[in-house]
Amino acid sequence: MTQETIKIILALVVILFLLFLLMPTGINRAAAHNCDSICTSHVSIKKHKPNKVVLIKKHKKHKIAAVHKRQKNILEELVEGIFGLASFYSKPQPVASGGRFNPKAMTAAHKTLPFGTKVKVTNKRNGKSVVVTINDRGPYVKGRIIDLSLAAAKKIGMTNSGVVPIRITRAPIRIARL
Repeated sequence: MTQETIKIILALVVILFLLFLLMPTGINRAAAHNCDSICTSHVSIKKHKPNKVVLIKKHKKHKIAAVHKRQKNILEELVEGIFGLASFYSKPQPVASGGRFNPKAMTAAHKTLPFGTKVKVTNKRNGKSVVVTINDRGPYVKGRIIDLSLAAAKKIGMTNSGVVPIRITRAPIRIARL
């Protein structure tokens, strides 16, 4: 190779590098190679346990899209119902959605449902049910899928036993009368 050829190749490399630096970041850069909301080149996914996906972010916008995709899947599962164990908590404390926990409110904690989601929780032992709003994250005890507030736990009659089998479904939509 001659020195002129080396200079031309080096100049092309520098130009390509500068173009890469000037390219917009985030979703636009991802769109350059047609990735969907979970792009394996930007987000690495590790499976630790069945049905539990841990995301390690490289690009903030991709992580948010991936979380929303997981929340969409869990909302679809609510149509059929999610079965598991429920517990309750009653001590005032900060909640993940902001503010403080109110044990007298009809609220609950769930690991993946979006904040503000209204769900119907039915005690499988006695058939009683309550509609709660998700405003916190948890429970962090193996085998449990939802933590109810004290008021919600009283309404479905689970305060004596502490942990009961439940079914979670979408809350019925109520239409206001005019």
